[in-house]
Amino acid sequence: MHRERMIDVVRIGKENRSLVSDFIAASAPVQDTFRYFNNRTIAVLDQHLCTLILLSDGAVAGYGHLDKEADTVWLGIALLPAFQGQGLGKTLLQALIAAATDLQLSVIHLSVDKENTPAIRLYEHHGFQRERQTDHISFYKLTIS
Repeated sequence: MHRERMIDVVRIGKENRSLVSDFIAASAPVQDTFRYFNNRTIAVLDQHLCTLILLSDGAVAGYGHLDKEADTVWLGIALLPAFQGQGLGKTLLQALIAAATDLQLSVIHLSVDKENTPAIRLYEHHGFQRERQTDHISFYKLTIS
């Protein structure tokens, strides 16, 4: 008998930011591709417009944020390796786009390693358009209607 997995997307505030610490601790295998916390402390969450943690059966599986830097809002998303390829990135991305809509944002941006083909397919499927690229990074934006 196959049991349905319980998926929760949790909005992070001061009372539950330990979930982000749990994600950071578990994310060592993806720190070469999700570099956001390599040079930032957890205090950066105070500046986020939205921070989310995705739980799978109660276990931290993914992280996402909307982070405003000057006049640009950046979307960041990462899944732990054990949870990749299961449609959870789509769940987290849709929750972040919904949050951007609720915040009445008109445009969100992201950057992604050029060789991260599954993520690029996900972003393009959700309407993100490539703006430019460097040798290793592609930059995308989504205009929210």
